[in-house]
Amino acid sequence: MQRTSSRTTRHDAPGSGSGEELQRSRREESLPKQLWRNVREDDVLNQAAGLAYFAFLSLPPAFLVLFALTGFFGGAETAEWITLQLTALLPDETATLVDGFVQNVVYEQAPGPFSIGLLLAIWAASNVFMAISRALNTAYQIEDPRPWVKQRAIAAGVMFLFIVLFLSGSAVLIAGPQIADALDLYGVAGAAWTVAQWILPVALIVAAIWMAYYFLPARDQKRSNREILIGAAAAAAVWLAASIAFRFYIANFGNYNETYGFVGAVIVLLLWLYITGFVILMGGELAAELEARARN
Repeated sequence: MQRTSSRTTRHDAPGSGSGEELQRSRREESLPKQLWRNVREDDVLNQAAGLAYFAFLSLPPAFLVLFALTGFFGGAETAEWITLQLTALLPDETATLVDGFVQNVVYEQAPGPFSIGLLLAIWAASNVFMAISRALNTAYQIEDPRPWVKQRAIAAGVMFLFIVLFLSGSAVLIAGPQIADALDLYGVAGAAWTVAQWILPVALIVAAIWMAYYFLPARDQKRSNREILIGAAAAAAVWLAASIAFRFYIANFGNYNETYGFVGAVIVLLLWLYITGFVILMGGELAAELEARARN
């Protein structure tokens, strides 16, 4: 994919006159302004909508398999704990939707953990990371030469690690006091955990996003560790702030249930997924732009 803007030739040889002019233009333009230009040119707003769509479709099979697997790890108590963590992360309307799905579908019709439901969940969830991969390739202006099977395998691998890191960070953030009680952390250890329970979740979420930025693009990211770390940290910070702001808005101003009834919960969930997708893709665009500026 080629552009007519200054990003089109960011990998041009420094000796070309037009390339030097474009590089000078990039250095003179502020980072926020150039970043927003990149977002518009890469159609990030629409790509985030596609990401939200794939994420929404992946939730039912993912929940089915997730709760089916609790049979190996604590049974009903583990399932109830997972439900609590999921609903605590989401706005009230969406939490009600998720809780209703779990109660009415998962507990009554949960498939075996190694059934077709598992394959469906992996396929549906990996579509999310395939979409992120395509968006990051667009941000870096590269075509993906990897075979489709390899792309899907990388997406599935990143998906599993991303979910583990992301849910671990969320669980520590929500259940920090309960973890301290379970581990009998008191005194100095308790004080250290009080600090760590705020730092560790952010670090895990940053690590999850960094991993996506590192492995999903069809390029060697070894020389871009600094830029993708900055992009991941910025995405994590903005996502946390945006999620808190979105919850506050929904709780105080967005009466979606009164306006749309039951469908309001679906709308809220899609909006939250859209915000999440947009922030993740924005972090990728930031990493790509920082690299382009560092090399010009």
